[in-house]
Amino acid sequence: MDRPYRPERFDADPSCPSAAKVWNHGLRIFTLFIARAAKSDDEKLEHLIGCVSPTVYEYITESETFQCAMTILEKLYMKPRNEVFARHTLSTSKQEAGLSLDQFMQKLKSLAKDCKFVAVTVEQNQNSAI
Repeated sequence: MDRPYRPERFDADPSCPSAAKVWNHGLRIFTLFIARAAKSDDEKLEHLIGCVSPTVYEYITESETFQCAMTILEKLYMKPRNEVFARHTLSTSKQEAGLSLDQFMQKLKSLAKDCKFVAVTVEQNQNSAI
């Protein structure tokens, strides 16, 4: 059996604007690593502690379980998005000079993720108007 890839040390500042993006990437890599390396929750917690920097470890020092530590980190890095502001940003964004159409479309798709759009039926739309 080949040895699982060990993720890099996670050291992200929670107050950084890109903290959620860095957290999502780090979480995905760590989840893939844990799926192959650890079996019990104690082993998962040990691997988590080994993969975070001392600064990040300060937030989870009191955690007794893996699930508790992950919940703390999730709350720390995943800030709630302001849906109204996200929709305003999407509706007022314009293509900048030098930005290709493909790049602009990618930017719009990225902005639309925070808007929480959902598909509705005609009946749901009529009921909400009443």
